[in-house]
Amino acid sequence: MVTHGVGPVRRMLVASEFAKAGRQLNYQDPKLASRKNLETFDLDSEEARNLAPAEASRLLSQMEVLQWLEEDMRLTERWAIADISQNGIWVVAHAHGGWARPGMLVGYRRPESLNWHISVVSRLVRSPKGKLSLGIQSLTGKVQSARVKFGERKPTDTWIAPDDGSKETHDAILLHTAQMPVLLLPPDVFSVAGEYMLSYERRWHKVWLKRILKRGYDYEEIEVGVPTGS
Repeated sequence: MVTHGVGPVRRMLVASEFAKAGRQLNYQDPKLASRKNLETFDLDSEEARNLAPAEASRLLSQMEVLQWLEEDMRLTERWAIADISQNGIWVVAHAHGGWARPGMLVGYRRPESLNWHISVVSRLVRSPKGKLSLGIQSLTGKVQSARVKFGERKPTDTWIAPDDGSKETHDAILLHTAQMPVLLLPPDVFSVAGEYMLSYERRWHKVWLKRILKRGYDYEEIEVGVPTGS
């Protein structure tokens, strides 16, 4: 299973976290009746966490919950792994929407695993018959779904309140590398270094977003620091 872009990849991470936490979706619940495609339903919200248990003849397995969510969100493609090495993965896109570009952020999950991983497209090759093959470089480290709050502010501003509805909230991916934590954001979202509110592990955290470390095709990698005492 493959998807691309910070927003869609984050949604797959949330679906994985939701399933691994043992949650069950009840599509007979009126809260979800008109939201079955989950495009407008936030799985990481208080509303989702308080859903009643599914009224089914049996509880779904974690894999079944994850596959159900993935199918309903309709954000993925199925690719085949051709080769795995220390440098990355070589995949074949049997059905592809034509979006792949070098430097693009890609999320992927192996069929037997509940975990979504993140990678960057490093190479594209098309055969004489038109079949697309891609080299993708995995980004190693613990990966978490996240959200960050931005708004009009000055460098001397104090903490951004997490319940301030006037602030812009953006999808993000938190990657804990061996060197430091970094935040992956869509391009042109981050501009001013400072203290911001970052949501992960189901609560808001005060963090320091320092500088852009890398610019990809459809994402930016930001250095993250945790203020002392937070």
